[in-house]
Amino acid sequence: MKNKHFFIIGGGDLQADLVLHAKKDFITHVFDYNENCFCKDLADYFHPISIADKEKILELAIKFNIVGIATAATELGNLTVCYIGEKLNLGTNSYECAKNTTDKSLMKKVFERNNINHAKYFILKDEKDLEQIANFPVVVKPSDRSAGRGVVKVFDKENLKKYFYKAKDFSYNKIVLAEEVLKGRQFSVETISSHGKHQIIAITEEYLREGEFANDFLETQQLIPARINHFEKQLIESEIIRVLNAFKINFGASHIEIKLHNNIVKIIEIASRMGGWRDVLAYHSYGIDYLQLLI
Repeated sequence: MKNKHFFIIGGGDLQADLVLHAKKDFITHVFDYNENCFCKDLADYFHPISIADKEKILELAIKFNIVGIATAATELGNLTVCYIGEKLNLGTNSYECAKNTTDKSLMKKVFERNNINHAKYFILKDEKDLEQIANFPVVVKPSDRSAGRGVVKVFDKENLKKYFYKAKDFSYNKIVLAEEVLKGRQFSVETISSHGKHQIIAITEEYLREGEFANDFLETQQLIPARINHFEKQLIESEIIRVLNAFKINFGASHIEIKLHNNIVKIIEIASRMGGWRDVLAYHSYGIDYLQLLI
């Protein structure tokens, strides 16, 4: 009989397979403010609590004496996972790690301290900060959102102001980044870590929208394994290990987006959580049960 409790933070469709995996061995609890969320009836217990309400979820974690906590494909959920995991010593990354891999303004500082190649950038907090930018195009993005929300390529000053305010509306912390447009092919790298030891699960070739929608950077397709040669694979993997160590990733899945151009790897951003649908891609490509590794 199952008698150990496991929390899943987030109840959307991207968390569904995680709930089902955890349910094999644990009494599962799902947290989501949406009382009609996708996973409501999948878990043993559903709690209509915002995934941002760390303290309330921590109280319940202590009450149920949980043995694990996880999420997939949500930065906000990952912050709560790492906050509670650190408090209760549950084998998660630190809360600082979660913040550094969620807030891109903090992320850039980690890149700089560790000499990691990345896009040049400006931090924009109000309209006067736009005066720093003289060269176009730039990529404008909210500092602390994911899945392409509010991200757009901007070609002139007039549109810079417009999309700065749009990105600021998306951002929780009201910080916006303007980055150089990196050249090259785009990939994501899916990893798993345990006690500071890292394994590359897959390198994913990413396809983005084209035509009139080419400037919003939304993915349309993914290909695993990516079409790269052995030398390129080694370049990517060695840089990814450096990135994981720089952010002090000790546990769980990570999703790192990169550009490869002229045999130089540049990091776009890192998330210390699983990328959307990467568990499905890894399973169908390699037969790897990514979610079981995460749990």
